[in-house]
Amino acid sequence: RVGCLRYDSRLRAMGSDDIEEGTPPSLGAAARYIRSAAADPRLDEGLTELEVLRRSDAWKSTFELVKKDGLALRDAPPEMQGDQDMVAEACWANGLALQYAPAEMRGDPEVVTCAVTRAGAALVWASDDLRADREIV
Repeated sequence: RVGCLRYDSRLRAMGSDDIEEGTPPSLGAAARYIRSAAADPRLDEGLTELEVLRRSDAWKSTFELVKKDGLALRDAPPEMQGDQDMVAEACWANGLALQYAPAEMRGDPEVVTCAVTRAGAALVWASDDLRADREIV
């Protein structure tokens, strides 16, 4: 998992293992959570929107879904598609998930390395700069 190793320890620390196996995540619930997160009082406590999002059940269930099926990134809310950990894990599960990543993630060397390691054809969706990078290719 060249380029992807740092995600394992960070994700275990975030408690993604606490989600019940077999519980189908609801991307609709994730979208509803995103809309309500703007009014979250934890933002007043100094947490960023991304930190609040990652602590949500919606984020955790969507994360579990993309771990099992990377192509589920297609249906994730845009806020989650912009999360590097979410996109990298989706690309590790299925390199072709890179096609559903936003442009800034397609230019991220770690995300693209995860995708290309799993599916060389994912290079098609990488940024022009990374397609020319010998370390990625």
